[in-house]
Amino acid sequence: MKILKVNSSGAKEKSISRKEVNTIVSRLLIRYPNAEVINRDVAYDNLPFPNDKFIEAILHNGELTDKQKKRHNYQMNL
Repeated sequence: MKILKVNSSGAKEKSISRKEVNTIVSRLLIRYPNAEVINRDVAYDNLPFPNDKFIEAILHNGELTDKQKKRHNYQMNL
């Protein structure tokens, strides 16, 4: 079993959500001691922001729908 642990709070020590996530993962590990925990910290792992290359890579044939084009253009002009 794999457990994906995702944190996104910028408050490391004072974060209630981080404490709750740790409690839940600890309980899961008691029940599934051989589980693998995969940690992702959106606030501190320096994940790249989606850019044009990323968007093209995840779309079928690299083509945007009209709705996606409109949303993309809006976001690029913020």
